[in-house]
Amino acid sequence: MMWQKYPGSRQSIPLGIKVLFGGVFGAGGFALVYYLIQSKYPASHVQPDLLLACSCSSIRGNT
Repeated sequence: MMWQKYPGSRQSIPLGIKVLFGGVFGAGGFALVYYLIQSKYPASHVQPDLLLACSCSSIRGNT
């Protein structure tokens, strides 16, 4: 590049920093999507039939 005085002299970012920022951005993206879904479909609008459709003895705790 023209702005680099010596080609290849720029240090690369360490792998640990890449993983850290990747995790932070990944978690932030997940939180944003979760928030948008929850704001569009709040739990108060979920029909009780949908909750009962998945009721089996292992989920309810009956053994």
